[in-house]
Amino acid sequence: MESEKKDEKDFELVLAAFNKRGYSKGSRSIHMTLLQQGIVMNRKKIVRLMRKFNLVCPIRKANPYKKSHEVFR
Repeated sequence: MESEKKDEKDFELVLAAFNKRGYSKGSRSIHMTLLQQGIVMNRKKIVRLMRKFNLVCPIRKANPYKKSHEVFR
């Protein structure tokens, strides 16, 4: 019960770091953002909280035009 409340408080910090600067971030970027704010939290805990509360970072996709552009050089 007590760990649930602690998780919710920690998730609020993670969510604030996730939404900082207008674009979503992964666990590593969130970890670095929290460290800059002076908050020490394990990256595995950040990943666990992101999974628990369904917070997902979109995966970057490869640019298909970049490969075809190199052919014409």
